[in-house]
Amino acid sequence: EQQYYVRVSEQLRHKGRAIQKFDYERLALQEFPQLFKVKCINHSFALDAHVYKNDFPYAPGYIILAVIPDLNKLKAGNSFEPKVPVSIIEKIETYIRKRTSPFVRFRAMNPRYEKINFCLRVNLLPGKDENYYKEQLKEDLRELLAPWAVGKYDKLTFGQCVYRSDIIRFLEHTDYVDFITDFRMGKE
Repeated sequence: EQQYYVRVSEQLRHKGRAIQKFDYERLALQEFPQLFKVKCINHSFALDAHVYKNDFPYAPGYIILAVIPDLNKLKAGNSFEPKVPVSIIEKIETYIRKRTSPFVRFRAMNPRYEKINFCLRVNLLPGKDENYYKEQLKEDLRELLAPWAVGKYDKLTFGQCVYRSDIIRFLEHTDYVDFITDFRMGKE
């Protein structure tokens, strides 16, 4: 019953038309239940991050809708970078284009995931097996940075920041790391 009132109020707000960011997001989520989260980004070309350092600051009329799949309904090939299939993205584009102004240049796309490289050295507590805990540390760091890969789907968000201090705090609170001797972190 609660969801019914939410859907009715959203429908009364956007009236089936995509005008504001909220409208694009709610229309996509309502029509495509296999989506978990969407993020509308206006005035963006979504240029290739490997080719261009920055996107153009203003691109009037261009709207990007980044979509993340619901991993309970769609299984991703790479669980660390969940992506929606191209067929669903095309359906989203067709559906939204029918509900927006003809002057809007709309595009739906999968989000870009940034890879982070770590170079670290740690000393283990006495009596801990080096080979086993090396792999355990890799798995724990993967779980920290991508909790959705191990089933915690609610932690999947847009624009997540990874701070060096958070990683260090995590390493210090494990039950097998004694101290950190070297820690470097960077993007690919």
